[in-house]
Amino acid sequence: MRAGSLRDTGLPGPRQQAEAPARSERCSEDPRTTAQFVHNLAEKAPALVDTAMTYLKPRLAILWHYAKVELVPPTPAEIPTAIQSLKKIVSGAQTSSFKQLTVKEALLNGLVATEVWTWFHAGEITGKHGIIGYDV
Repeated sequence: MRAGSLRDTGLPGPRQQAEAPARSERCSEDPRTTAQFVHNLAEKAPALVDTAMTYLKPRLAILWHYAKVELVPPTPAEIPTAIQSLKKIVSGAQTSSFKQLTVKEALLNGLVATEVWTWFHAGEITGKHGIIGYDV
C-alpha cells in the first residue's frame, strides 16, 4: 500500500463506515442524566423565577405606563385635530412643500409612516389569525 492512502491516515474507509453503530445505539441517553437534569432544574426554578421577576417588575411598570398613554384610541376632542393634520399633509403633497422639510423632519415622518404601516399589517395578521397569505 502506498503512503497517504486512507488506511495510513487513520480515516475510516468504506468498510469501516458500514460497521458504525446504529443511530438508536448512538443517541440513547442515560436515564440518570435526564432525571438529574430535571431534578436540578426543579430545584433552581424558584430562584430563577424570583430573579426574573426582580429584573422585570420595574421594566414592565415603565412599559405599562407608556402603553396606557400611547396606545389609547383618540378621544372625540382629538379627531378634528387629526383631520386638520391629514388635510395639511395632503395639501403639502399637492403643493410639493415636502421638499422644504429638514432631514430630521423627513426622517421622523418616515418613521411615523413606517409605524402606521407596521400596525396596519399587525392588525391584518391578527384579524386573519395567521401570517399565511402574506408575501413576507
